[in-house]
Amino acid sequence: MPTKDIESAIRASVDNLVAELTELIRESALETVREALANELVPMPRPVGRPRKNSGRGPGRPRKAGGSAKKSGKRVRRTIEDLENYADRIHDYVQSHPGVGVAAISKGVRLTTKDVKRPIQMLLAKKRLRTEGQKRGTTYFAGMKAKKTARKA
Repeated sequence: MPTKDIESAIRASVDNLVAELTELIRESALETVREALANELVPMPRPVGRPRKNSGRGPGRPRKAGGSAKKSGKRVRRTIEDLENYADRIHDYVQSHPGVGVAAISKGVRLTTKDVKRPIQMLLAKKRLRTEGQKRGTTYFAGMKAKKTARKA
């Protein structure tokens, strides 16, 4: 029977050792958590002012093709020669594609719709273009409408 006493003594020693190790591990874990929480409680400096605005383009989205200048914050005026060149391109396109709208014209001459509006106004004023329809249904044709010259005699 002395072996049972030794076994029970060994088991008691192992249980005490496991209990001590468990307590040490708990204390170590608690200390690590306290340090982590203490670091998180320090407030981060808040950025001053408004966040920066993104460019409006997502990744992989190309820039618009056309004659507009890069957005540098300064207004860039087009010269009269530029506007006349655009107007000639637009007139040529409308002659070869009668009955198109502003969106189709802008794609055809590879300019933005914003860049096409002023030259179209110039062409309308000079009566090199004529319109049919209203608002978004406006279509453009080259020249004036054919006048009815034949009269009944």
